[in-house]
Amino acid sequence: MRAAVSLLLLTLGGFVISAQLPFELSKQKPAFAELDGLGSEKWDLHTPPPLNSTSHFIFDSAHSLLLRWPNTRWRNGHIIIPATIPPGTLLYHGRTNSSIPSTPEWIATDPEHSYLFCLWDCWLLTLVTTRELKLLYFDGSSAAKGAFGSMDTQDVFATGQLRNRSGTPWASERGAILELCNWANTFGIDGFLRMEMDFEIMLCSFTQGVETVSMLNIVGGVPPPGQGFSASTRHSPYVDLDPSERHPSRRPLPPYDAWVGIDVEVINSGSWHNHVPGESRIKIDYSGLVTFYDITQYPSLVEVRRGFETERIRHRMGLATKEEREGVKKRIEGILKRNGKGSGVDWRTLLNVLVERFAGRLELMDYILDPEQSHFDNETVRLDRAKAQLTVMLTPYFVVDAVPPENLLISNDSTWANPIFRQCATTHTAHFSAFADVFTPEEQTQLAAVQGTTREICRVLVNMWVDAAGLGIGRGFAEKEADLLREWRHHLSSLRKWLGWSVWVKCRPSCGMEEICYLPTWPYFLGQVPQDVWWNTEPEPYCIRRIAPYNV
Repeated sequence: MRAAVSLLLLTLGGFVISAQLPFELSKQKPAFAELDGLGSEKWDLHTPPPLNSTSHFIFDSAHSLLLRWPNTRWRNGHIIIPATIPPGTLLYHGRTNSSIPSTPEWIATDPEHSYLFCLWDCWLLTLVTTRELKLLYFDGSSAAKGAFGSMDTQDVFATGQLRNRSGTPWASERGAILELCNWANTFGIDGFLRMEMDFEIMLCSFTQGVETVSMLNIVGGVPPPGQGFSASTRHSPYVDLDPSERHPSRRPLPPYDAWVGIDVEVINSGSWHNHVPGESRIKIDYSGLVTFYDITQYPSLVEVRRGFETERIRHRMGLATKEEREGVKKRIEGILKRNGKGSGVDWRTLLNVLVERFAGRLELMDYILDPEQSHFDNETVRLDRAKAQLTVMLTPYFVVDAVPPENLLISNDSTWANPIFRQCATTHTAHFSAFADVFTPEEQTQLAAVQGTTREICRVLVNMWVDAAGLGIGRGFAEKEADLLREWRHHLSSLRKWLGWSVWVKCRPSCGMEEICYLPTWPYFLGQVPQDVWWNTEPEPYCIRRIAPYNV
């Protein structure tokens, strides 16, 4: 029987894989958190996640924390989470005079961002943290001033309801920071982390936990009134974001003026945090992660999302019921009183490991299956390459007791592959049963999200492998190859769309040395596109120049 398994793997992957003894773990029943609604059908290879499942949304948004690229793409945040800044970290604040702020103000993690607010008389204040600063982090593009969902989490947290941000959404910013900091004083919070072109902090006090390193009067980036453009145009859009021109876009910027280069450098410095490790100067406490994709806590949003479950750009947490919104602050207060007491599991690393393990391989598999991208001599060769890649992805989970039946070609029974499915889906989390008593409720939600996401990845891959097993044993089924390749490509494309990982969103073709791949965000590159259209349209990346002349 083991010889049959080795022969099958030779047929599928083009090489022999030695028989491996099944791990004891594979015989255990993993402690799956029951948030996906599958129940006894959990290990049925033909049962996809329920339509209202949010495991993939929770997984991706948790993995995306402190990463600029995905939080620009999915600008309507759904997470509130405690964060800290270690002592000895430099922070920046740009202003038009040399006084140290005596009231809450905004600071940036990169000086290029603060330089935007210096205007013509530029004073750049550099601060250093003298102790650990405690923050609350609102994910997404939570500093993007708009009335379409990007500021929902902080508005709901501050007041339990949405602010009227139509017209001039930035007009209420001063009131918002005062309200938030008023609350923060009671719970030992020093500020609130947000993101727009780059990360910024709403700092409640410039005398608590920070010291001044320097207050430098530097050359301003904007000419004074009467010597150029008006300061009121500082954040005017300057590139037409015409969706019809996005692919493969290398649209030039308009003629260079006194401030285009400054804004491009803000975009450039923000891009340093696009991908892992992201904004590494800030640490987040995953044991206190509150997500509004948690359907057990915020069930009303299931109905709100109905009809556009796959249009994630339109998801808004601010549309939760009044009772759910008003309970947010109380829940966060309970987490802060817990003072970081959780399991100690490194959730950030776990999420990174899973994305690293699957993202590149799924992208390669998509390339192999797409005849417009890859070029093989014939469909038989393409299928062999695809089968080999499947084998590579599933090799660590080929337990020897998963043996296909002799009548595989005429049988529709795929239960023989369930041990592979189960091992693949639980290998990174089955051992967490030992942590059951110390997981916080928020960690239980993350565990369920990881399990639900890996379950679907493994379900699709193992189903494809079962198909390959039937085809490989029989041989001589060339007429079925084209159909099978199309079916596999459909399943793989559906899986990648369901996952929605932003690591796959790239400029194609790649940008040149003098360019940067840019994903449009507020307040740049809106052009003449109506705001309601832009806010409800998933942004597409394109190349812009990062050195002068910007109009070339």
